[in-house]
Amino acid sequence: MNEQRKLEGSMGLNELRFLVVEDHAFQRTLLEQMLRTLGAAQVASVANGKEAMKLLRAGDAHFDIVITDLMMPEVDGIELIPMLKKSAHPVALVLASVDQASLEMAAVIARGQGVRVLGTIPKPVTPEKLRALVDPYLADRGPAAGSP
Repeated sequence: MNEQRKLEGSMGLNELRFLVVEDHAFQRTLLEQMLRTLGAAQVASVANGKEAMKLLRAGDAHFDIVITDLMMPEVDGIELIPMLKKSAHPVALVLASVDQASLEMAAVIARGQGVRVLGTIPKPVTPEKLRALVDPYLADRGPAAGSP
């Protein structure tokens, strides 16, 4: 029964485009693997907000969900938030950090700027925590385009 629920739930995840923004290579790889294990087929990743901004400005890169760390060199997760609002495509945001107070502050800032925040995840990120934030997003999207 649990396996069936996992399979049903992962059907929509493969249609989403994820961008992971994380400066620690190990954490970045771990998040990529978690997303793929949960059923995501389209996962890109970058090491900081500056690289994420380049991708988002390119215009041809379209992401549904951005998962970002808050504390990174060059451009951090909080500095990335205004760029998400300017993205050509609506982007939903998941914030991850070891600092709970920073997570809450960043979520308030993002919502105040009109960015859809799916939620915050205190590190370490787990597949269960990630799934709990993504599932409601999938439910809001409804059936896939072209589905009866």
